[in-house]
Amino acid sequence: MNFSAKTNKWLRTGMVFLLALMVAAAFCMPEESLAKKAKKPSKVTGLKVTGTSATTVSLKWKKAKHAKKYVVYKASGNNGKYRKVKTVKKARYTAKKLTTNTTYHFKVRAVNGKKKGKLSGAVSATPKLKKPSLKVQDLGEGNRLTVKKKISGASGYIYERDGKVVKEKKGSVFTDKTAEVGKQYTYRVAAYRTVNGKRIQSSWSGKVKATRPALSIEQVTAPYGLLYQGVAFTIKGKITGYKSINNVVVGVQSQDESGSWSWVEDVMTTVSDYDKDPELNGGNPKEFRILKMADEDVKFGRLAVGKYRYKVRATLSDGTAKTLVNREFEVIEPNVTGGAKKIAAKAKELAYPYGTDVDTYRYKGGKPTDAYKKALAAAYPNRSSWGSKPKAGASCDVFVGTTIRATGYDRLFPRGLDEIEGHVKLYPKLWKKINTRYEAKMMKGDVIYMIWNGGRTGHVCIYLGNGKVANAHYGSGGKYGVIEKFSSICRDRNYKKFYVFRPVK
Repeated sequence: MNFSAKTNKWLRTGMVFLLALMVAAAFCMPEESLAKKAKKPSKVTGLKVTGTSATTVSLKWKKAKHAKKYVVYKASGNNGKYRKVKTVKKARYTAKKLTTNTTYHFKVRAVNGKKKGKLSGAVSATPKLKKPSLKVQDLGEGNRLTVKKKISGASGYIYERDGKVVKEKKGSVFTDKTAEVGKQYTYRVAAYRTVNGKRIQSSWSGKVKATRPALSIEQVTAPYGLLYQGVAFTIKGKITGYKSINNVVVGVQSQDESGSWSWVEDVMTTVSDYDKDPELNGGNPKEFRILKMADEDVKFGRLAVGKYRYKVRATLSDGTAKTLVNREFEVIEPNVTGGAKKIAAKAKELAYPYGTDVDTYRYKGGKPTDAYKKALAAAYPNRSSWGSKPKAGASCDVFVGTTIRATGYDRLFPRGLDEIEGHVKLYPKLWKKINTRYEAKMMKGDVIYMIWNGGRTGHVCIYLGNGKVANAHYGSGGKYGVIEKFSSICRDRNYKKFYVFRPVK
């Protein structure tokens, strides 16, 4: 080795030694020295109020440079002193348990270790009751007023008719039974809250007009959408009249190729058996309700494949006739081939595969597959009562129903855990019930149905074979299909019911 090589070797050794000393010094450096290296965060800007309720104020601001956390300060009243209320990591905060109609002021400061940024400018907000929105239904028993969305923090509601208060109550539904038949009224509603013995009221809703009719029908049960060929159906409802009713015609009309409608004679009946008990409406003898009609329900027989509509038409004692219901439905031929195989394959297509992050899709909601969203929209096109459309997520029964309907095997499979067993009994050509909970006796495409002891709560899923099931978990926050182990779903517990519903073909 020559002199130059030795020199290079000593230099390299020295540099490594020096680097080790520097690293050691950094680890041994006092916290005070490290704190000095932390950069001072910038001043918080963009602070604004994003929402309020009766007891909350939500804030949001722009992220500050070098900020690790944010400290929120609050003051109440015009000359209140600012006090620290919360330290948060994200650039947002919701102040809770505030007093309604009290003005609060907020400031925010960014911090980085012991370094503090300048206080932001102040914003002010006053928690208030939100203005309610009113829906009115003009029914025979009275005009029904419903607050569309309950107001957070409200103790109750004030209902007003034609400028005068007619009711104050906790509930968000009120039926004005004192409204006269045929007379138009104008309604509005306000929410109220009691704070320290004082009532605080929201703004009034918009005005809504309603006229109480002389005749109405509620609680209608009848064919809707699709009906399988060869299956009997029922039409029933509660009819209320404030003039005497002579008769009610209940029946079905068929549509021919030209689009004309005509009565189907063997599914048409005239009902005149009324329960005229005056105590049904607080002693009002003018009310008539059809409570017992042809063995309590009007039951009809089988219809051929085609398009139909059912009608309910009442005639009053003065000769006035009114059609109360006129709704179309279709009778279709059931598909009884390829059930099990198609159901298992479709479940795999619509659910996330086994091995997907179950914590995300089962407990945190996740997101639906495009295939599932498309299948849900086709299977249940009318989902208005589920909230804003399109609602791609729902519970286990909706996932199973969507899957089965999407195969075409059973286009009427219900959404609703408590409806499945009755549906299976109604269509023995499509389903058979097997009383087992043993995996060895299950087949691909089987629908596993469970109800826990002590209530109606339960679960439904589709068996895929090889120890796997496809299902969804609404109760835990997950809304979309995911494939899991059979043992994680069908574990030992107290069952009120445990069945397997197997496709016939």
